[in-house]
Amino acid sequence: MPALTQCVRIFVEEQLREPIGIFWSFVAPIAYIVLTSVDDGKVFLPSGVYVQRSAWCLAYVALLLSSTSFGLYLVGRRESGFIRSFLFNPARRRRFILAQYLASLVLALAYGTAFVAVTASTITDMGLACATLLLGKYILVAAVLMFAATFVAALPLTFGAAGSLMSISITIAVVAGLASNSAFVEGPSVLAYLNPFLAAAHFLSASIPKPNFLAVLGAQVILLGTLGVYGVARLRVNPEWSNR
Repeated sequence: MPALTQCVRIFVEEQLREPIGIFWSFVAPIAYIVLTSVDDGKVFLPSGVYVQRSAWCLAYVALLLSSTSFGLYLVGRRESGFIRSFLFNPARRRRFILAQYLASLVLALAYGTAFVAVTASTITDMGLACATLLLGKYILVAAVLMFAATFVAALPLTFGAAGSLMSISITIAVVAGLASNSAFVEGPSVLAYLNPFLAAAHFLSASIPKPNFLAVLGAQVILLGTLGVYGVARLRVNPEWSNR
């Protein structure tokens, strides 16, 4: 346990040295919700509207962190030769994945808590109980998305290719989610909820239609769980560049 805790601390410190990551995961979402809440020179949102808008921001943060601070980090460790050189034992590889997972989850919790604390205390009158519920649902979303991101480490991709794939996937998920949300007056279709970003945002804001709630959550658990299990079971050890 002390060794695991130390590894988690080291991984967290490494990721905090990335200023671009901090900007897109922390500064940008706060700036967005603050700038879009200005009305007649005042910065304020009713609690219901705040939950709707912050849900999209938190879903974006969870998606971004799961892809970059976890999935892409696993690929980077492999491509640097770290896994092949030091984690030749399967048990060590599983402990490494767990440590990286926990480190990314700690960052997600920190960013989410900071986002809710800053925005909820300045631009809305939402109570502490509602803010805590929103944050709890966000952590659940981040945990599931990060587990699914393990899938990337099982793909035969170099670090550059994995980064490009992540960027394209995030862009498609966000654009498709926002488009689906605004294209239908009565809400997105059931098939649109196959998009994890849209499903996460509507789960956070409690916007999933009740008749479809269990089906949407069940489909996401099966989809993301399958990706995560495959990633853990088929984690690649050798750097992809060495095979070319």
